[in-house]
Amino acid sequence: MFQVVLIQSQKKRIKKIKKGILTYKEALKYEKEIRDQIQQNKIVTRTKITINQIWNLYKIEIEEHHKISYISTQTYNYGAHIEPYFKEIDIQKLKREHIKDFQEYLLARKLSPNTTNKIIILLKNILDIGIEQNLLSTNPVAGLKKLTIEKKKMDFWTLDEFKTFISLIEDSEQNYKTFFLTLYFTGMRLGEILALNWNDIDFSTCEINVTKTFHMLKGEAKFTSPKTKYSNRQISINKSLLKELKKWKLEQDKLLKKYLLTPDNTNQVFQESPHYMTKDHIYKKYKKNSITRT
Repeated sequence: MFQVVLIQSQKKRIKKIKKGILTYKEALKYEKEIRDQIQQNKIVTRTKITINQIWNLYKIEIEEHHKISYISTQTYNYGAHIEPYFKEIDIQKLKREHIKDFQEYLLARKLSPNTTNKIIILLKNILDIGIEQNLLSTNPVAGLKKLTIEKKKMDFWTLDEFKTFISLIEDSEQNYKTFFLTLYFTGMRLGEILALNWNDIDFSTCEINVTKTFHMLKGEAKFTSPKTKYSNRQISINKSLLKELKKWKLEQDKLLKKYLLTPDNTNQVFQESPHYMTKDHIYKKYKKNSITRT
């Protein structure tokens, strides 16, 4: 048996042992094949590759092509789940069983199957960048089946239930009452309705133009394009809702002037102070006024 010692690569000598080579000529031929593979970057050297090295490359990639909200979510999931688990591991040594162990680890931390699937997909995307950069030869996540997610049945309020809910909102909270009326009768997503300003409401045609979505990121308001291009749309509203919106606009003008603000059509439709209305405000109000269903 001949032992073939290859050229230096990244300051490390790579040894390759192959059984069954009986002649020096065969050994030279095998050595040439391996050298050619190294030149073509088809073999990954044994220099330790960390998850942070590949993540930094992946983050550059997503920062060029994705929205801030997506980048923030991916960064959180990486820092909270992936980096702590894999930080001491040579990523080149990862196998399918290691990924399955990680999957079980996430579930043991009481994460839902849906969230677990998203984190595993993120890990796959990170490792794909490793392959593209010739740092890895295979992706152990590839082909791993997603966890089954139980589909939740949509639970709609009846009109009577909604009227009961609305009646529990104080008269002094006109912005919340108008908000939930708009939400109920348009079916808009929460981020879409919070992104509305008065320019988005056409009082002459009774339409709402949906062109953006809203979220808070580290205390800063962010307005971005909707989730998909099909989310850009016009929604027809009835005259009753239009009347409530006009009524609230007059009330909002008075409230903002008390803060020495000049009301204009760029104001967030449902804010009542210099501060934006956020999802947290809505969740608290909804929880406080939620009705018990029979």
